[in-house]
Amino acid sequence: MSRPGLLLLLLLPLLARPVAADEIVLQSGGRLEGEIVEITDERVVLKIPHGQIILERRQVAEIRREDAIDYLKREARSRMERNPQDAVLLYRRALKQDPADEQARTGLEDSFVLWVEALLRQHRLREAIDALEQLHAFRADHPRIRPLVQEISAELEETSRYYRGGMEAFKRGDDRRGLALLAAWRLRRPAGDDEARKALAKAHAHVGRRALEAGALRAALDHFRTAKAYGGGREVRDDLFRLQPLAVLEVLKEGDLRAARRLIDRIATSYPDPAVPVFLRAVAAHLQGEVAEAVEGYTESARLAEERVRSTDGLDYEEVRGYAMSTLREAIAHPPQEGVGKWREVFIEPLEPDLSSAYFTVYAPTDNRAGDLAEVAGEVYRRASKELLGRVPSKDRIEVVVHATRAAYIAADPVPPGSPLEGVTIPREQTGGCCYDTLGAEGRTLVRIEIFLDDPRLAEDTLPHEVIHAVQRHGLGAFRRMHWFDEGLATTYESKQASERRIGRLRQAGRIIPFPQFVSLQSTPPGSAGLFYDQAHALSVFLKQLGSPEDWRRFLSLLATRSFEDTIREAWGVESLDDLERQFLGWIFA
Repeated sequence: MSRPGLLLLLLLPLLARPVAADEIVLQSGGRLEGEIVEITDERVVLKIPHGQIILERRQVAEIRREDAIDYLKREARSRMERNPQDAVLLYRRALKQDPADEQARTGLEDSFVLWVEALLRQHRLREAIDALEQLHAFRADHPRIRPLVQEISAELEETSRYYRGGMEAFKRGDDRRGLALLAAWRLRRPAGDDEARKALAKAHAHVGRRALEAGALRAALDHFRTAKAYGGGREVRDDLFRLQPLAVLEVLKEGDLRAARRLIDRIATSYPDPAVPVFLRAVAAHLQGEVAEAVEGYTESARLAEERVRSTDGLDYEEVRGYAMSTLREAIAHPPQEGVGKWREVFIEPLEPDLSSAYFTVYAPTDNRAGDLAEVAGEVYRRASKELLGRVPSKDRIEVVVHATRAAYIAADPVPPGSPLEGVTIPREQTGGCCYDTLGAEGRTLVRIEIFLDDPRLAEDTLPHEVIHAVQRHGLGAFRRMHWFDEGLATTYESKQASERRIGRLRQAGRIIPFPQFVSLQSTPPGSAGLFYDQAHALSVFLKQLGSPEDWRRFLSLLATRSFEDTIREAWGVESLDDLERQFLGWIFA
């Protein structure tokens, strides 16, 4: 598979190597490759990319020298199938040394053909045309030129049909098909094509406004975020501002109360409808078990909403009032387990605790299971912390609550029915576990994991997944910057079998969520949860295998403060999100 965006990264080891490769066979049977710069009766000096090795002559069993042009041709042959663009560069270097070398000429022609074919498979038409022109300049009568020209012409026509079909679908009101066709059209355009990005931004903004008119606020939020990722202008930013309260609800649902309060404070001074931030503060209090404060906040937000004329700038007046009144009634009738203390009394006290782990307090139906799961969680936590952070953070113990059954796990959801948080993200019925920030019995903030004992994948997949979310909370700066990455990273610590299932399902699906939309999602899309998790896993695996463990930690460090597109450019040499999407498609569907 060709990865031009990584060309420099891939060629660095090659450029650092000597022009010719010499080989030393040691008496022990080992082999070393580099450039021999000195041979005496006492020693042999071998130059390698990052220094030199000095061997005693008695250690050397055999010395094999290789001509420079033979080395270049051998390297080119080894790269032809995997990376034909590299092979083109190597064969060209060989021909500079000997323009009459027939093997190098034939190899260069074959590498050009493989390169064009690889670019066509990835729908990179502009680059395919450039590569084909280079082949034509080298050998105008090559028999593959005419068939490749026909294939490119057919692809160009197909690209045009995708665009026309997308526009026609929008006219018919079939927004889903319109977006799918435009996404396919964009992937056939050159990387970074402004025309394609503007068209997608306009299309997602159009679909977002239709969703807003239909009252589908969550869908509207996702489409406006995608439009912004594609470069949408001021109108898109205004639309996103209107929906900021929904973004706060998403953060509240994830359990990050401090982050939610910061967002609320940010919009409190500028949001056009004063009822909205008051209402959001009431929801935050509700989730903390502060029922009296929540009831007061719901009442005040309802009063403020009634004083206003129907708002055209903020969330709809009726929606604010409906949210406030329905949750107010629910809070009065069924307080959320009467606060934190009641929740612990009902769901934790009947369980057996294990305090042997340095990092976890595990509560389970039996002390044997609590101890076993504490050991699993501790091992995953230590290993992942070293891999992701380079250290094991010194933090308060993480609380793991292992419910006896799935039904008990669902019943423990502290968000009562009728809350405005219902429907913002996937309900607990559709999850296998959860990790969130909450308050302990003494009122201190802690990280809690909830799982259930009759989960057949508990120790192999579910618990390691949720432990990674705890590691993220304890020191990963990139946490919560991108929802797909939070979940994708967690899935990489599930079992090998789970990984194979996820990648296999994605390949079988034969489609992905377009990257600009995918990376802008702030919560799991309810209608595409399976596809979202499988794609998040596959993309995390793809990025991780691009470099060494040190490269991976550097990538995570950069991601904490920079945009995703800037990070992949600096860490991996990938020029753009479009380029990454093409490379990923070539990898996952190869």
